Amino acid sequence: MAAISRFIEGQPAILLAHVFIITQGSDALKFEVLEANATSLHKHIGVKQLLTCDGDEPFWGELIDLQPCTPSVEGLALLRDRPALRGTVKIYSGEPQALQ
Repeated sequence: MAAISRFIEGQPAILLAHVFIITQGSDALKFEVLEANATSLHKHIGVKQLLTCDGDEPFWGELIDLQPCTPSVEGLALLRDRPALRGTVKIYSGEPQALQ
């Protein structure tokens, strides 16, 4: 399980959701999350913002989509009867700079 958080200028990172990472590359991060745990994610679709995954190096990213899915990650295997979502965060290359 991983934590995706966002930064607001002058404040510490704020948790968006605990997710299960499916793949993470230099240009995208794909994850699954229980629908019940994704309420704060919906309002961030299409917003480019400074993010962090588990408190690692910040990166500019944009939540591209959040679609219903059948869970594929082992961590959700016991909860298959609960609705889940699959999301994609587009990662923008370059060094994070001050929030604009």
